[in-house]
Amino acid sequence: VYPEVIADAIMDTVGCSPFYVQFQNNSTGANTHLWDLGNGIISTQPSPDETYVNNGSALINVPVTLTSTSAFGCTDVFTSNITVYPQPVATFVANPSVQSFPLTVVNFTNTTAGTWSYAWDFGNGTTSTNQNPAPVDFVNIGDYNVSLVIANPYCADTANQLVRILPPPPVAA
Repeated sequence: VYPEVIADAIMDTVGCSPFYVQFQNNSTGANTHLWDLGNGIISTQPSPDETYVNNGSALINVPVTLTSTSAFGCTDVFTSNITVYPQPVATFVANPSVQSFPLTVVNFTNTTAGTWSYAWDFGNGTTSTNQNPAPVDFVNIGDYNVSLVIANPYCADTANQLVRILPPPPVAA
């Protein structure tokens, strides 16, 4: 009877693109290891690392397999999935972004691709978590830094835009 081979590994399994993963091989009873990193990369290193990239708009799951083999030819297989979220790119349009008082209402359109959570800060004390918020009334003359943070549990991005409410134009007498 040959010693038992147990293939085992630990690694972070969920992250945002580009997602760097360090594989820690915890196999016992084996002297060779063959990793299929699920993206066309094969490694014989005991504990390789790899960066997973997701250029799409939806998460991807990458199957990873570790085959551990003893000097007697006994093998065991460990499998896991690496989940890679796409890197978001926050974008929005403020319309109009510059106007003169007393015109102070600005419409915001989220132009971000994908489905995320949304956190708007309009720079005037008001916020929203709507994908496309209601029009915002900037009641005072001034500059307002408007930000949109989009996120999922693993990734986030922020877009900023200046909204300017100018003093009223002079009135001819």
